Parts: sequence; structure tokens; C-alpha cells
Amino acid sequence: MKTFFRLLALLLVFLLCVGFLGGCNGGGETDATTETSTTTEAPQERLLKLPYAKADSLNPYKAESMINIQLSTLLYDCLFRPDAKYNAVPVMAADYTAEGLNLTVKLKTGIVFTDGTSLTADDVVYSFKQAQTAPTYSARLLNFTAVKMLDALSVVFTLRSPEPYALNCLTFPIMKNGDTADIPAGSGRYTLTEESGKTTLAANAARLGGFSPQIKSIALVAISDSDTLNYALQIGNIDFAFTDLSSGSYRRINASSIGVGLNNLVFLGFNSASANLQHADVRQAISLLIDRKTVATTAFQGHARAAFTPFNPDFAGITGYDFVPDTINAVQLLEQAGFTKFKDNGIRYSGYNTTLDFNLLVNADNAFKVEAVKQIVQELMEAGIKVTVTSLDFNAYSAAVQSRKFDLYLGELMLTPDMSLNPLLAPGGSVSYGINTAGESGAAYRLYKDGTIDLKGFIDVFSVDMPFVPLCYRNGIAAYSRELKVPQKCNASDVYSDIDAWTF
Repeated sequence: MKTFFRLLALLLVFLLCVGFLGGCNGGGETDATTETSTTTEAPQERLLKLPYAKADSLNPYKAESMINIQLSTLLYDCLFRPDAKYNAVPVMAADYTAEGLNLTVKLKTGIVFTDGTSLTADDVVYSFKQAQTAPTYSARLLNFTAVKMLDALSVVFTLRSPEPYALNCLTFPIMKNGDTADIPAGSGRYTLTEESGKTTLAANAARLGGFSPQIKSIALVAISDSDTLNYALQIGNIDFAFTDLSSGSYRRINASSIGVGLNNLVFLGFNSASANLQHADVRQAISLLIDRKTVATTAFQGHARAAFTPFNPDFAGITGYDFVPDTINAVQLLEQAGFTKFKDNGIRYSGYNTTLDFNLLVNADNAFKVEAVKQIVQELMEAGIKVTVTSLDFNAYSAAVQSRKFDLYLGELMLTPDMSLNPLLAPGGSVSYGINTAGESGAAYRLYKDGTIDLKGFIDVFSVDMPFVPLCYRNGIAAYSRELKVPQKCNASDVYSDIDAWTF
């Protein structure tokens, strides 16, 4: 019996040893397997996804959609590009000289198109002529009458009239002379590739001066129309979307966003043919009664900047200006103009029994502007000026303004990058409805442009004459996915101006 138990014990010891050894070998295999399974490949670069309108052209002179026009700034460079303060920053230009109505620009050497050919002055001349007839660029080139090549790397532009900031308008894209391809060769920050139904952009390593963005590859995602931009951003189809808020409304979305200052002036227009608005004192009084800051922050829901002069408040030439509503001085001006009495309804009238009672036109389709008008009506009424509002759909509103069927109207003008007020103050200006362009402001503006007086001298005359009331400059919105880090330096002339610093 003892022998039996001794044998049984030996058997158990043997089995335990086998189990232990097997466990050791198995553990080694498990460790090796674990090491293999946890080894991962280097993460692939995250593609930036930008929207583009597939049904539209990416040729900047044929593109109609804002989406593609903005994208073209990545494919093509220009001579100068205004920064956020509207200073002209050289891009393809090396130097310039201005003499009378002639503006000579010398090109940088070593610029190469994506097809390998070198930039010459011929390419600039060709591109200028294309831009003159393109909807996006034609307005800013109206003051340019001609361009010619001086030598292989120099061109001279001729102006119609003096313009201190003409360089700001030389923003048209430069493409290869005579290139008839759907997307002509450019020399911009990125190059475009279409393959297997996919459209992508790759950083242009051959760009003069080098271009080394954090994100080197961009996938272009087809968007049917601008109305679907925010939805595409929210569901992750794209990483960036810009809207100029021209619709007059904004709906918050689940994304990061920044305001982008536009060069769109919102103003209160006067009909100088209306008897009581022929008085500069009355026009100036109306201006003093309107709180611009409240228009910008409340009526436009913060998507605007108060205007203290007719020029963009971001403009480097405008410093030291502010505006505070001044009811006391406004009333003094009204009384100085003879409006010293009140009717039973609180409306001011003069000894000639003419009342300060005006009609005001507004585009009913724009909620921001409708709210602004409500504020203006209330502020003017507090000083005894009655305003009756006529809200019309855009087409009817435009027709009424063009027919001068108004005393007042709420208007908007996108100024060209040179801050030209010609559309408002020049004879025959495109939006000079109701303005006496031969008046003091128009005359002072022409003196400013030819260098006889400085910018401050013009603004001083304008502030007294007040041919229209500058209210605010609108903002757009750049929205982007929360994973994307944007330095928030983009501006209206190029919403992708800081794309080299974007990261995930």
C-alpha cells in the first residue's frame, strides 16, 4: 500500500512539472503573439476636406460660385494681396513705381507655373485682360484703362483717374498666357489633381519662396450649393465653410467659428431731391441720432463692425476715429434748420409748416436690415422725426431705389479693395441714387484722390455734409471642425490666407 501511494505521489509531481514547463513555453508564445498584435503602423496624414462646387469651374475667370472663387486663391497667385488692414502685400510683384496715372510693376524672378514654364510680363497682360471681363474682378479694375509689357519682367498699368490705393486692386489671378485648359496652369500654393473621380490639392513645393504647410494634402468634396455647406460641415463631410451672411440671417452650428470682416458698407441713403433733406444740418442731425454700435451688435447680431467714417474701420488709413450718438447737438442742428415746433403727434415742423416726415425703403428679405430699420425709426422719433417704413422684396426694393422713389433707404455696397467711394460720390456712380455728387463731399473726395487734401481733410468735409450715413461694415463667418486648429487670421481677400498654419 505504501508503495502504491509513493508511486501516486511521484506521478503527481511528474504531472506538475510537465504542466509548469508547458506553462513556461506557452507564456513565451503568448508574449511573442502579444508583441506582434500591438505593433501598429505609423498614422496616415489626416486629409483636410474643403468644399468645392463640382458643377462650377475652378478657373477663376469662369467660376461663379463663392466656394470655387475662394479655392482659386490656392491655385493662383496675384501681384498684390491686401492683408486684414488693407495694406497691399507683394506676392508676385518685386517692386512698383507710381508716376501720374501710370503704375509700373516689376515681377519677381524665378516664378514657375505648374507646367514648368517661367512667368513673364506677357502672362500678366493676358491675365489682366481676362480679369477685365470676369464678374469677380471687373469692378475693381474699372479705374484701369490699359496695361502693356515694358520688358520680360515689367508691366505698366494706366489709371483712368488718380487712386492712392490702386495696388490693392491688382489682385487678379495670374495664369499662363493663352492657356485654354479647363484649369489653366498657375503658380499658387497648391496644385490640383483629378484622378479616379477624386479631386485633390497637393502643396506646391516649386512655389517661389517655398511653401511648407502643416497640411500638405487636401481633398475637395463636391457640394451641390452653398446652402448645404453648414450641413456638410456638421456631419463631417468637410472641415471648413465660409459664408458671407448676405442672406441676412445666421443659424449657429456645432463647430468652431470666427468672424471675418468684409468690405461691405451698410448705409442710410438720402434723396437730396426731398426738400427737407437738402439741408446738410438735417442730414447731419439724423446721423448724430443713430447709434452705429447698437446697429452692429444688436440688429446685425454682432456680425458687423460700427462705421465711424465712410471707410472700413479695419482700413489702416483710419485711426483715431470714434462715434457716439449726440442727441443734444442733433436737436441744435434741427432747430438751426428751422424745425423748432412740434405737432400734436410729436413731429417737428418749421415755420413754413413743413414736417420732418420721411419714408424709408428696406429690403424685406434681409432680417438684419429690417431690425436695423426698426432701431433707426425709434431713435429718430425720439428727436421728433417721423419715419414710415416700406418693406419690399429685393426686386421691388431695387426697382424703387433705382427710380428714386424714397426719402431714405437702407443700402449696401461692397467697396473694392482700394476703398473707392466712386460708386457713391462720383457723377454717374453705380449706387449714387439720390446723392448730389456735385456737392461738397463729392468735390472733396476728388481733391483727396488727386492728392490736394489728405484723407482726414475729406472725412472732415464728409462729416458735415453727410451725403449718406455710414452705419456698419458687415462680417462673414468662417466655421470649421473642432478637430481643426485655425490661427484665426483669415481675411476677406483670402479666407485661406493662413492655411499653411492649419493643423489637426
